[in-house]
Amino acid sequence: MDLLLRYSNRITQTEFCEHIDDDDFFKVYGNPVVIETDEGKDLICMTVEYYERKFGEKIEINKDKDE
Repeated sequence: MDLLLRYSNRITQTEFCEHIDDDDFFKVYGNPVVIETDEGKDLICMTVEYYERKFGEKIEINKDKDE
């Protein structure tokens, strides 16, 4: 996981919040992308497809926004 953090694109928490809904977010910022939080921590954001390929685990997604 350290290599993932080291070689991924990095953006600020503000950039992430402003652009996560952009249709081309991962094309512009990379997949995965490391978010540097305002508290100084690193969070990794990646597509579900990338996660499943990288870690070999299927993710069940609840697409019902009311829950």
